[in-house]
Amino acid sequence: MKKHQSILILSLLSLTLAFTACGDAWDNHYGKQTPVADGNVEIYPGSLKEFLASAPEFSTQHALFADAGIYDKMLPGQEYTILLYPDNILDTTSYAQDNSYAAYCICDIALSPADMEEGMGISTWYGKNLWISLQGEQIKINDCPVEAITRTNNAFVYRINEKVIPVRLSVYDVINGLDDARYSKFKSLIRTYERRYFDPAKCTPAGTNEQGNTIYSDSVKGWSTKNILMDRYSKDGQEMWNMRNEYYNSTVFIPDNDIIQAAVDTALARVPLWLGRTATAADRNKFEKWIIRACFVDRLLNAGQVTGSEDIDCVGGYQKDSLEGKTVFEADMAMWRPWVQKVRTGDMISASNGNIFFVDWLKIPNNVVIYRLKSRFYELWNNMNQEQRDKYFRWDHWIDPMVLNDAQSSFTLSETMPTMYYHVLTAIPDKDARRDSLVCSVTYDGVLFNQNNPRGSQIRECHIPAGEYYLRMGFKHSLLYSLSIQFCDTLLVEDMVMYAQGSNFHFDRGSVSVVDNYGESSIGYPEGYNWHDWSSLSEKAQAYDTDGYPVGIVNMKEDGNFTITISSSDMSYLYTYGADRNTHNISQLMMYHWCLRPTKNNY
Repeated sequence: MKKHQSILILSLLSLTLAFTACGDAWDNHYGKQTPVADGNVEIYPGSLKEFLASAPEFSTQHALFADAGIYDKMLPGQEYTILLYPDNILDTTSYAQDNSYAAYCICDIALSPADMEEGMGISTWYGKNLWISLQGEQIKINDCPVEAITRTNNAFVYRINEKVIPVRLSVYDVINGLDDARYSKFKSLIRTYERRYFDPAKCTPAGTNEQGNTIYSDSVKGWSTKNILMDRYSKDGQEMWNMRNEYYNSTVFIPDNDIIQAAVDTALARVPLWLGRTATAADRNKFEKWIIRACFVDRLLNAGQVTGSEDIDCVGGYQKDSLEGKTVFEADMAMWRPWVQKVRTGDMISASNGNIFFVDWLKIPNNVVIYRLKSRFYELWNNMNQEQRDKYFRWDHWIDPMVLNDAQSSFTLSETMPTMYYHVLTAIPDKDARRDSLVCSVTYDGVLFNQNNPRGSQIRECHIPAGEYYLRMGFKHSLLYSLSIQFCDTLLVEDMVMYAQGSNFHFDRGSVSVVDNYGESSIGYPEGYNWHDWSSLSEKAQAYDTDGYPVGIVNMKEDGNFTITISSSDMSYLYTYGADRNTHNISQLMMYHWCLRPTKNNY
């Protein structure tokens, strides 16, 4: 996260210009009695105050600086950057009589033309920022061309003839000033996560009251605001960005009430179809959080970037675990896809610390609506009637499917969390397969089990959007045969030797891979679960209800359901005939689960 460049270059420029001001070229000019030119810069051998006093065409700004006490506040030995307007420009505005505007025309850093960089921010005494843009050798400040530059012995003076640069509101000021009739939802979502708090470090103690509490002479200064969702910190807890402070750059996408409502309603309507359950208040809260995360970017973006073909990472970094907390955790970083989300560029607002665009179309991405889909075979089989079993599982040369309980011991992480059971769905080769060493296979449809659904609708066929997904699966480890895995018509794994590689597919406890996905740097856990929070209770916390081991990235070509086919070309002759059907019989098929999770490209 990036502060204004004026802050970053402060120490370097102050050192550089301290030496530059003492250079021979400047000393030679300062010794002269009249202004002379040095390239594109006019040299005046006196102070800023003397320069303005000597030029009648700047009498208004000279008087404004005097009345506002600017000259009295300028420190000996300190150098400054100044905005200057001739009388015929300044006198046409109300700023000519506004002493506070004088502070908008002075900055504590002396910037020469050579120091100016595209996109640089200059922090003024007013607390607002000015922005530099370059077109060849032409310097513009807040899009106004600089007509002339004068170097006094304590300032660089940039003359603007086109117009008086108005004081720009900050990003946060613009948001708070939005019309409630159209933007109350956006403002309300931000305020939902704002907290007022008192910081005594900002105040001056003035004694104690009868209860022994400290009294502050300026307690009003101690009240501040934090946003527990959006304020960002470094890994060691140092402040890095927030939307309120003008020292931080921002780009903001602002949707109106109707656009927010439509985006949330559309996402909620997809929950029953895609997830096989009723949408909840938690779903709405997740979608609204995503909107706020996605509408703020911690850097300046221009019109071309917000309508371009490259994905935009929104505010990342770390959050704090509470208002007063010192513990930080990695924040969920939303992704803005410019060719899906639509913004207007014609009415962009240039704020003092960023750019603001208004949204015409907003979509909650597929990978936000669907965090993951996961089914355990024993839950499906145990809760299906025979008609459903025949419909959704199509066996070829595998027979006698049955669930065996406790292929591994269950574990309970907490009374508030579901117990993890490791029951498996098993099957064995039929006589024909044994005799002729035939391939055994089972093809099953995507089906979800949700015990919270009403009786009769706990088994639901999947209907998911087209796009990329991570497919992960689990079996009992160290099986004696090989397996092939196919998703729809795509063969992903062929004749994988389970005895050698089966430990990877150890139920759903396969390694948690680092892959790109919304909201996670490493994925594999239930939504909202952070294993670090539970590690003190159990060393198994890291393996709780994970996605399992990755089979591959699969692509749904169109909306709808899918099939997964498991087959073995060698089980039929490796199977131990007559062996007991128990959890120790690793020559039988022993399936645990499948899991699909959208990739970041599934938007």
